[in-house]
Amino acid sequence: FWLKPSSLSFRGFVRSLRACARAMLGGGDGELGEIQRELQAVKSALRDNTPYLGLSGESLQRYLLQLNEKENLLLSRHLHLSTPNGAGAVTAAPAVGVAGISAGGAVLGGNGAQAPLQAAKPPPGEPQAFNRDDVAAVVTHMCSYEAVAVESKKALRALSSLAYKDASSVGGHERALQQLLRLLALHSEDAGVRQWAMKAISNMAFDKALALRKLCDVAVFSALLAVFARSPDPKDKVSQDAYLGAGEAVARIVDAEKTHVESGSKEPVAGAGPLATLFIAVSFSEPAWKDKDVVPKLINQLVANEVVPTGLIAERFVVAGSAVAAPEGGV
Repeated sequence: FWLKPSSLSFRGFVRSLRACARAMLGGGDGELGEIQRELQAVKSALRDNTPYLGLSGESLQRYLLQLNEKENLLLSRHLHLSTPNGAGAVTAAPAVGVAGISAGGAVLGGNGAQAPLQAAKPPPGEPQAFNRDDVAAVVTHMCSYEAVAVESKKALRALSSLAYKDASSVGGHERALQQLLRLLALHSEDAGVRQWAMKAISNMAFDKALALRKLCDVAVFSALLAVFARSPDPKDKVSQDAYLGAGEAVARIVDAEKTHVESGSKEPVAGAGPLATLFIAVSFSEPAWKDKDVVPKLINQLVANEVVPTGLIAERFVVAGSAVAAPEGGV
């Protein structure tokens, strides 16, 4: 199956996904909660090597993959889509994945409404020093001084360095990725924050297991797309580094999927896998909608650099698209 990247119908694909998301809004959060609870039960059964609903071994792993895919799609229920004045225009709220943090600078309230993201006030006095060689200390600094762009950059730079040395330790920290996305949302216009956040994610993605599970997330891809879409002036080195880092991070996450497929591994991955999750994130990415060349450019880079074959792109495009169907009339 040969698919030319520049011919991908991203606009049609995105319209189909968004139509599905709109249709799904009628459901409650109960179904998503049930899926997530069942996911935990299945994972526990796999760890303990015990049957679940009469399934075990490879059949239970396949069931886990099916549940992961359904969970990924049900995340669209956390997106608020509106049609102003009954017109055909559709406005999407940012995708939300890690701990309810949106990649676009907002969070969703209890009723699903978009609310501005507010930074916590920093401790009084001069910023405190922190141990740059300790993940917990770095993340604490990221949280304590999240309102201060300069301190956020210092902490993100330290986090990037730690991720380069030991990606699994940084990725395994319960709040590191969550707070990184939060800092990106709070300081989206600060090139230095974007630069070091992208380097940190890219370094974490060196760990292929981490890339397949924790970084394979709608919110992570949404953040990467937002930075990649900026296409800065080459003379602006910091912004250029951020832009290149975003593309590199996507490439490493996607490469983990290619390696996973080529190895024949049966280990489960998060959701529908990196490529399909990327396509789903595109459907809710405002930058991708504003500039129709963003995603084809990214896919072309992945193919040109031999990160992923076009056949796998086509297959994962279908995986994402097969789970949605535009209602009559489309969007």
